[in-house]
Amino acid sequence: MGGTLFAQDFAEGLTFYHEKKYDKALIAFEKAAKEGNMVAQYNLGVMYYKGFGVEENTAKAYNWYCKAAEQELPQAEFNLGIMYVRGHGVKMSDQQAFSWFEKSAEHGLADAQYALGMMYLSGTGVRPNSHVAEQWFDKAAGQGHKLAQNRLKKLRKNR
Repeated sequence: MGGTLFAQDFAEGLTFYHEKKYDKALIAFEKAAKEGNMVAQYNLGVMYYKGFGVEENTAKAYNWYCKAAEQELPQAEFNLGIMYVRGHGVKMSDQQAFSWFEKSAEHGLADAQYALGMMYLSGTGVRPNSHVAEQWFDKAAGQGHKLAQNRLKKLRKNR
């Protein structure tokens, strides 16, 4: 019965979120998140990160993203990487960003695959390796990621 209730809480939260009724979405997501719903945890992270219906709070965003990332939600892993790239709410760290992007990319998120490719290409947080960069761009491009497709064309043209 508990699983059904938190699924209902999550569904209600999503409806409220899309209707921009953030105060109600927050309550519903919190119920589902506390029951372990990783997407609700991620959505709370987004709300706190962007200040949707709450005061912007990167520490709370980080904590909710971490809970979702512990369950291997690729978008949460990616957003943690973004926080480390920007130094927003955490100490800027190319190595930490790389680590989170790598987890997310391995879980199939095209944006993370592109970001990882860019890090390999530029040598940011990792030793530069254009061959590995191309592999990550290829994976993202295969999912329709336009920036990865363009980067791949440029790389292959310049050989």
